[in-house]
Amino acid sequence: EWEAATNVAAIGFTIFLMSSFSMVIARSVNTIGIGPLQEMLGTVRLFSSTIYTRVENIHAQMRNWAQVGEESQVRWLGSNSAEDEMKQETEVLERVVAKIGALSEILFKQSSPQDTQTLQFLTGCEVVVEPKIDRDAVVEEGDRATPPSFECPTAGDNAMWASFEEFGFGSWELNTLDLTGQQRHDITAFALAKSARKLAQVSREVIAAFVDETASKYLVGPQYHNWAHAVDVTHTLFGMFNTFGAGANVFSWLEEFTLLVSAVAHDVGHLGVNNDFLVQTSHELAIVYNDTAPLEMMHCAKMFEILRNPARDVFACLPREKQKEARSIGIEAILHTDNAQHTGLVKALQVFGEVNSTALDHARQIVDAGEESI
Repeated sequence: EWEAATNVAAIGFTIFLMSSFSMVIARSVNTIGIGPLQEMLGTVRLFSSTIYTRVENIHAQMRNWAQVGEESQVRWLGSNSAEDEMKQETEVLERVVAKIGALSEILFKQSSPQDTQTLQFLTGCEVVVEPKIDRDAVVEEGDRATPPSFECPTAGDNAMWASFEEFGFGSWELNTLDLTGQQRHDITAFALAKSARKLAQVSREVIAAFVDETASKYLVGPQYHNWAHAVDVTHTLFGMFNTFGAGANVFSWLEEFTLLVSAVAHDVGHLGVNNDFLVQTSHELAIVYNDTAPLEMMHCAKMFEILRNPARDVFACLPREKQKEARSIGIEAILHTDNAQHTGLVKALQVFGEVNSTALDHARQIVDAGEESI
């Protein structure tokens, strides 16, 4: 009897435990899963009810408008009909949705370089692209396209400019590989001096010392990232400022001068290999700069090492705040020559163009109208 009573008690206790665990599990499932789901469904039901109510109201209004006379419609909506107003709102909504879709595509798609030279540089393979024909720019037979010329210099520079023109300075045809060392020095110093006059009185001696020291820091071994390349980039940037930036006020004088100085030194000390090679081989530069754009970091450091000498500091005559601003501009410009920044820059430009597409289209119409009037 005692054994039977013990078994009954054990069975009862087991049933009690199972019931208790079942209640705890049911409460947990309700708290974790069913409760939030019911709350979410309630919210969805509320939104659906609100949307349904508003749609019904819109249909009711449209039925009322259809039954009202034209005079009442004009009195209710002014000069616009209900249909026109609904159409305008729909068009605005479509534009907003289209813009959001375009921005999403830009931000989340896998970007790739669109220009042939960059694609060939990244892949190391020759890229063949079928030429595109501009139907709006057909040149009559006998006409020859001429490269754009840079803005004429001031009167005091005419003699020097004329001497430089003999080897292509001031045109897109300049080949820095064909120049002598002295010619590369002269055109680089001239570009810096001409830009500096807009900002401050920087002596030609200081500019010449900066150019000489920077040129000496470029290695002879690299076949591309060498002093001739730096002179080419500086000359091209100088031409773009003078041709496309004339009167446009796109850059401040400090930005223009600092970008030219940065162009001179943007590849100083380049080893002729890329950042990934330095990282994979645990090169000293990769160790020093923690595998983060070691080449560009080194270029920045070398440029400001050169500028630390007062005899070569082209920013020394500027106020302290302007010097700090110039340093910030120079660092940002050189670091963005890292090819890893290419995709981000392309996306940023695409986003800017998409967000400001309406304003840009309006500006383009104004420019086109001005050219037609001329």
